[in-house]
Amino acid sequence: MDTKATSGHKIVHPFSGMITCGSCGKNMTRKTVSKGKNKYIYYACSTSKKNGCYSPSMLREDSLINMVTQKVKERIIKIEQLELIDNRSNYSNFCGNTLSLRILDLDGKIRKLSQFKSNLYDSFAQGIITAGDFKDLQGLYEKEISILEDKRLSLIPTLQDQTEDVSDYFSWKDVFLQYLNMTKLDRPAVAKMIQGIRVISKEEIVVDFAYQHEYETATQYTEWGCKNG
Repeated sequence: MDTKATSGHKIVHPFSGMITCGSCGKNMTRKTVSKGKNKYIYYACSTSKKNGCYSPSMLREDSLINMVTQKVKERIIKIEQLELIDNRSNYSNFCGNTLSLRILDLDGKIRKLSQFKSNLYDSFAQGIITAGDFKDLQGLYEKEISILEDKRLSLIPTLQDQTEDVSDYFSWKDVFLQYLNMTKLDRPAVAKMIQGIRVISKEEIVVDFAYQHEYETATQYTEWGCKNG
């Protein structure tokens, strides 16, 4: 499972720098524990309970490898099933409609907050809120409106791209499908498919996959196609 970068360099383990504690969010460190003549490799929370982690995680490396491999295989199988998407015109329209709904939702939230902001002065004039409250709330609404406006602006180029050409929006699946027949994970495969791994307990992990937004959009389209096919 170990992948060496080059001769003479340190071994780069498949999950190096990717594993975090599901409780505190801090990195987990790889440790070797000796028990008699046997040696076991664990990943343990670097914070520990005495340093502030509410429920520090610890997991054997072989168990982690098996759990991650299983989740990767499940994701690849699901992505393979998305090959049923063959009408790119409909997919483009679906993506555009989905983004349009998100933009409309943001527009509604911006209008609502703007109305709240405009009503602040009347509340202040009627003595409902103090001058300090007026200033604090005004700043809060302005900050929230700015955040929503930035989100809205970030969606516009994506909407334009998806309604013009979707040829590149299917290439992300090849990143996963090239490992359809894999038997074990190595560092290159992990680096391409996984962004992070959170260890919740000895029985539970959460794998944050690459291209999550694209996967969710394609999954929603498949479900939509099944209902409207």
